[in-house]
Amino acid sequence: MARATPEPAEAFKTALRRLAASVAVITAGRGEAAVGMTATAVTSVSMDPPSLLVCVNRAATLHASVARTGRFRVTYLRSDQDAVARGFGGGRPQHERFTAHGWSLDEEGGPGLDSALASCVCALEDAVDFGTHTVFIGRVVRVEAGEGRPLLYCDGGYGELAA
Repeated sequence: MARATPEPAEAFKTALRRLAASVAVITAGRGEAAVGMTATAVTSVSMDPPSLLVCVNRAATLHASVARTGRFRVTYLRSDQDAVARGFGGGRPQHERFTAHGWSLDEEGGPGLDSALASCVCALEDAVDFGTHTVFIGRVVRVEAGEGRPLLYCDGGYGELAA
């Protein structure tokens, strides 16, 4: 039987950690103004028009960049790119996050990763504040698809689908 915890916020966080999710890096800005963060709170919204939503904490550096530029890029990582996910997970200055793994910093919509599983450039259509985060909804304006299997995050660790 599952154990109930007294604090709903902590219980919710624990429950969500147990759900496997694709790992993406959300980027915005160009050159020296490039910023990015690892995220699993990314969801398709509609196929017509093609759109994605990303949930970004208002305290994150990425938040201000998306709001200012009106663009963001969702880069889905391959199963062998857990080092990229860790590098964008926080704790490192923004400029250091892009020094490894083949990022192109002057791409439209945010830095692009040459070896990504997939990449979607989005034009900001709407922003909804809720709690500590803003839900940014973007219309997909460009898609690049690579090869490989998705990197997954579950219960504090990275992994891949079983063959």
